[in-house]
Amino acid sequence: MNKKIHVNIPYSMLLEKLDFVVDKGLNPEIYFNGEALDSYREEDLVRINSALRKKGLSITLHAPFMDLSPGGVDAKVKNVTIERLNQTIEVAAFFHPQIVIFHPGYNKWFFDGNVELWLENSLKTWDPIVTKVEKMGIPLALENIFEEEPSSLKKLISAINSSYFNFCFDTGHFHLFSMVAMNCWFDSLGTYIKEVHLHDNFKKSDDHLPIGDGEIDFDLFFQLITHYSVDPIYTIEPHEVEHLERSLQACRNYLMKMENL
Repeated sequence: MNKKIHVNIPYSMLLEKLDFVVDKGLNPEIYFNGEALDSYREEDLVRINSALRKKGLSITLHAPFMDLSPGGVDAKVKNVTIERLNQTIEVAAFFHPQIVIFHPGYNKWFFDGNVELWLENSLKTWDPIVTKVEKMGIPLALENIFEEEPSSLKKLISAINSSYFNFCFDTGHFHLFSMVAMNCWFDSLGTYIKEVHLHDNFKKSDDHLPIGDGEIDFDLFFQLITHYSVDPIYTIEPHEVEHLERSLQACRNYLMKMENL
């Protein structure tokens, strides 16, 4: 499979389906939730990494996000968040992935629209983590989720100012929550895009449908990818096994069109 195309898969599922992933030649984006970070065994990480590398597969990681607040104000919540982020980096050391995806945790309703408060606290969280991954040679990217426009992410990524700290554009989250057009995100953050998450919806819920099954304008999306000369990792996020092959094929078709332009 094209090394640029990855498939999101929870760590617990990968443990069960490793042979399937290897046989199918799927490049995994391994999602570690809190439970996985607390229960994994080092010998399993080594085994998984060895099996994937022997097949020549590419690896990315996705950090936990539920309940976490990297820019949070509550000290205890912040400490737990930092612990989870550091646990993810420790796991990344076993795989040395192409990139690790995190959520920034900004929601205007939680912070009463006070972006500067969130930004101040976020910098205290991310500065030491980015310093650590720079030494390890493992890049990170922040994924949009509840953001209605890109300025908060642009402020944080610009302030950190590291080639190891970039942006992951999630198409489904954009369609659900953004109040500005897609090209505005590319205008603001296009130079920072290192990965994209590809899934579709009808702007009512985070359905994680295959590309083309919802109402997202993927023709425009891939036109913008070409226009801004973005060369990201393309990660599909099917929530049903039945959607896997259709998601992969839709992504392959768009990439073939781009190559033939």
